[in-house]
Amino acid sequence: MIEIIEKPKLKMCWLSEDENPELQNYFSDLITTRKTESENGTLVSEKGYYYEEISYQRKGVKAVFFKKFGTDDFVLTKDKLFKLQKCLKKEYLDTFESDFMQKFREKKNLIMISY
Repeated sequence: MIEIIEKPKLKMCWLSEDENPELQNYFSDLITTRKTESENGTLVSEKGYYYEEISYQRKGVKAVFFKKFGTDDFVLTKDKLFKLQKCLKKEYLDTFESDFMQKFREKKNLIMISY
């Protein structure tokens, strides 16, 4: 789980607007522009979002998880978070409750799914 933030704490914690257009509906007030160096050495502007990691979980999902959630999916709402919770193995539910369910705030946090 990450939190979209205004000012970068780590420059590499960045989500490009071009690659993640679905974030605009939730975080348009936090979009920013950064300058990066292109392959040929010129400076280019890129719009996107800085983020900070809040919680992380690497395993503990049931097989149904891979049918319901794709790689590079986002969980942006509490409803979708509850659906994600149903895809966890029993022994991971307590940790998920404390690390994700209790900390999640719509329009402030999101969960990035990657596998």
